[in-house]
Amino acid sequence: MDSTVCILIQGDACVRNKERPEVEIGTLTEGQIFGEMTYILKISRTTDVVAKTDDVWVLMLDNELLEKLSPSIISKFKDIFMQVIAKRLTVMNQKFSSLKMEVKGLILAHDQLVAQISNSTKTVVEHLSSLNMSMSDYMP
Repeated sequence: MDSTVCILIQGDACVRNKERPEVEIGTLTEGQIFGEMTYILKISRTTDVVAKTDDVWVLMLDNELLEKLSPSIISKFKDIFMQVIAKRLTVMNQKFSSLKMEVKGLILAHDQLVAQISNSTKTVVEHLSSLNMSMSDYMP
């Protein structure tokens, strides 16, 4: 399993879901780290990072290189990785809260629309019924 951690040195890149590559999850800019989850959790990658510009430079720190570093350096890297993960989690929580509020608003609008349609349908049925009764008054 590839547990390479990367640092975007130059350029921009987008993060895409492996299962749905047409969905862009986020954007990375110079100085940002990616691949830290694979390194820390020892899991397969769930995203792909794709260059947005032609001039992208990436520093790749593979597992073999990281294991050769002193324990104090590895500890500093892990601290940085945890900060990155915590910041991303904070952003995701904010986005989730906003999305939840949008969904609640859509559900409320849907319910109001259903109620309006229901009321309009009742009115139309009542008018049709009254028309039917008045027509029968004139039928022999």
